[in-house]
Formats: sequence, C-alpha cells, structure tokens
Amino acid sequence: MALLRLLDGIDRGRFSPSVVCLTGDRTPISNKIESLDIPVVHLGLGRWTNPLPMWRLFSYLEQVRPVIVHSWLFHSAMAARLLGRMTSVPILVSARRNINLGSPYRERLNRFTVGIDDRVIAVSNAARRVEIETCGADPKRVITIVNGVDAETPGDSANKPATSLRNEFGIDESTMVIGTVGRLHRAKGLDIFLHAAADVRHTTPGVRFIIVGSGPDRAALESLTDTLSIAPNVAFLGERSDIPDLLSAMNLFVLSSPEEGMPNVVLEAMAAGLPVVATGVGGTLEVVVDGKTGLLVPPGDPLRLAGAMTTMLADPDRMRMMGREGHRRVRECFRIETMVERTEELYEEVLSEKLGVGR
Repeated sequence: MALLRLLDGIDRGRFSPSVVCLTGDRTPISNKIESLDIPVVHLGLGRWTNPLPMWRLFSYLEQVRPVIVHSWLFHSAMAARLLGRMTSVPILVSARRNINLGSPYRERLNRFTVGIDDRVIAVSNAARRVEIETCGADPKRVITIVNGVDAETPGDSANKPATSLRNEFGIDESTMVIGTVGRLHRAKGLDIFLHAAADVRHTTPGVRFIIVGSGPDRAALESLTDTLSIAPNVAFLGERSDIPDLLSAMNLFVLSSPEEGMPNVVLEAMAAGLPVVATGVGGTLEVVVDGKTGLLVPPGDPLRLAGAMTTMLADPDRMRMMGREGHRRVRECFRIETMVERTEELYEEVLSEKLGVGR
C-alpha cells in the first residue's frame, strides 16, 4: 500500500513512473496501480533457477533506459542491483522495510550488495540502524522516510454505533470488538494474540476478536482457537479490500508482531481514531506513544498483552482519548504528503549529485 500511495501522490510532471513486478500474477494492488495510468510489467518469476524472467528484466531496462530504479523488497533489490548496474542505470535506490530480511543468507547477500545502491530508504529509524550496523551500509546513504497514511477524516472509533459490518458478523452495538490486520504467518505473532484473547475472554466474556488477512498459518490458527475454546469469539475474515470500514467496526486495535520495520496498519488504525495495544518493537516504538496513543507490551508475552487489552476495555473514556491522540499524531507526523515529498526530494538530491540535474 505504501508503494501505491507514493505512486498516487508523486509529481507526474517531474517523474514518469512505471512498475515492474517480479511475479507473473496480477494482484489487486497492481490493478490499482494501472488504474492510475501507470504501466505495470509482470515478469513471471516463479523460481530463481528460471533465467527467463531475469532476461525479461534485463531487456526491459535496456529498452526503457530508466534514470532511477527504486526497488521495494529483498528480491527486487537483488535483481535491481545486479541488472541495474549491468544495464548502466544511473541511479539505484532500494528500501529497507523490514528489521529482519527472513534469513541469514538474505542478510549476507544484502550486506554484500548494499554498496551498489546510491541511496537506501529506511522505513523507520530502527530499520536504518539495522541497515547500517548489520549490513555495513554507508550512514550517509541510508535515509529514513516513514510511511504515510490518509489522516484527513477525523476519527473516534470507541463506542461506535452498530455498522453494517457489525451486522454482517452478528455483533451488536454494545459488544467490544478487538481486531488485528496482517499476514497469517508466524512473523506476526498471531498465536500470541489468540492466547491473550483467551485470557481476555475470561474477564470480558462477550468480547469479539476479528483477524483480517490471509497466509499459510490460517488453518493452524483456526485450530488453535478450538484448542483454546474461543472459536465462537473469533472471526477470520481473510483478505479484505475494505480495511477502513473494518477498522470502523473495532473498538481496539492490537499488533502482536515480534518485530516490525514500520507497522503501516497501526498508522491506519490510529488514523481511524482507534487506540492501540502493540508490541514495543522496531518501528512500532516510533509510532505508538505508550500511555498516550496506546499501550506497549513486550513481544512474545500473551499475559502482558492480555493485561493491556483488559486495561483498555475497562476504561472506555481513556480509549476515546487515546484514539483522538493517535489520530492527531498521525495527522502531524505520518501524512502521505510528507512521505511523497521526502521521496521526491531524495530523488532530486541524487539526480543532482549523480547527473547534475534537478533541484
């Protein structure tokens, strides 16, 4: 979504963006990008042992001759660094969006190749530190540009009247709803969330839990709700395109990840006026102000997570106050416009430095 927001806001009079997707499958995001009149090329990469997609990327770069290649995630960064230099792309920019790239092998590859980039955009100061300290990147080349979200609509998500979505799931106006959004993968700590939910249900029997997202661990997580005897209280909604509406149906947002580069979904929840309970890790520490916009707890501790959730539910007035403060914080510090402007400024800076143009 951050890429979509950048492309939607970028100055089309100064920059002419196009998007290359390593995979071959069209996605809702790629469809939205194309709706902005921005071309999207799918390379069809399935396995790295198949050389054809890389040849397609090489041919594309040779044909289009882009001035800037901005790679977004690990695999795209590896491809851009290798083929970008082979095709003499003047400027390479990559993004450090995660604290952990997924394996020591990936970290070693990143460390070996990061010097190829002219700039690395870190999504948080925590991510910047990792890129410098773990990967040996030049501090002068690693720039923090935090995510931005739409915060124009005033939010007050506590004690909302029943919405159509609440009606859809049979949740009445008085029921407290705790929600989370993310990939159903162990990296998001959703097993911890469910163990905490089981404890919360004992103190607030009618509470409902909403989990939005898809991923490889869905079956295991659904089985865990049976084991914990909370299946009737938990709804797995799968992949949804109506996240703002889903947030409007919640009273409290929870993030249980053991690590985060910059939790965009927490920004979206705060923009919607929701108070937040989150693990105090990575970029989350730069978003949630403990005791003011939400509560922070240690990662991997379901009892502390449950305690924070119960504390919040017991004080609706405090929840409303935190929701308002969270919305104000996002409006002041995490606006889409600021993210787009800072990215454009970085492009202009490197254009001036490398080619003597811009600025």
